[in-house]
Amino acid sequence: MLKMILLSFVLPVFTGAGVLAFGWLCPPLRKVRWIASCAFGVALACAFALAYFGEMGYMVPAVPPTRSEGWLIVLGLFCLPLSIFLACTEDKDHPWVETTGLVLGLLIALLPALFAGDKSVFDGSAKPLFPDMGALEHGALALEIGLGFILLVRLSTIRSGPTIPCALAFAFLGGAALSMASGWISLTILFGVLSAVSATGGLFARFSGMPMIGRGGASVAAILLILLSTACWYKTTAPDDLQWWYWVLVAGSPFLLVPLENRLFAKMPDAGAFWVRMVVVALPVVYVIVKALPMITGDGGSDATDEMDEMMRMYQ
Repeated sequence: MLKMILLSFVLPVFTGAGVLAFGWLCPPLRKVRWIASCAFGVALACAFALAYFGEMGYMVPAVPPTRSEGWLIVLGLFCLPLSIFLACTEDKDHPWVETTGLVLGLLIALLPALFAGDKSVFDGSAKPLFPDMGALEHGALALEIGLGFILLVRLSTIRSGPTIPCALAFAFLGGAALSMASGWISLTILFGVLSAVSATGGLFARFSGMPMIGRGGASVAAILLILLSTACWYKTTAPDDLQWWYWVLVAGSPFLLVPLENRLFAKMPDAGAFWVRMVVVALPVVYVIVKALPMITGDGGSDATDEMDEMMRMYQ
């Protein structure tokens, strides 16, 4: 048990913190724009990959995976080069961001179709990205990832410092609570690792010259947040009291920062504006956690027969 905690939580968090320390706290590296821009994204992707391997075992992922949760590590590993690539495009503006976001969302949603061969996702003969997802759900996922990518990348260009990392820490924490309530323990740990790394990023950003998370960090955060939330909803049988819009509140909470970028907040003291933003972001997450607590502590857990529920037995 101790070894599993070390491999699936402690090691990933320290690895992510180490990447952030090199990219944001080391003055020579911090001056290199693409390194500072991709540090947050690489930290999230590395921590996620290590946590996944610590939970599921160290093995080369198959493409396409035999089980649908395998897409998580495939896309998690894809986030590593994606973060570095996007960090090298910081000088390219519209329509680069919009095009990249929409294309990424479309490609992720079309993954089942790309590997379906003669089968079709429209008639249900091809295996979906996650159980019970149809063509409409895949289209919605493409739109969510595309818009989330665009909004968070645009936000990252105007808001530096600890604000966005701290907002993401709240969102991932809410995802951990909902995953626990749904009975997917492994995903709870993955969300927890991402939350801890994001919180560390917020702390480091406060004392490292207020860096921006950059396109690399924003893209990885948006993809992982939306993808993991979607996976948990479709791969588990949620308790009756766990509503689908709880996930909307959690995954959408960082994007509440967008309307707060206005003249009113620009006139406020930096510390005051930061804490107001954090309260606005935290409110829906705290509400969801309060609603999820009875499901976690009581008998409101998942009664799913999904194959991932077998992973719970090692914790009992």
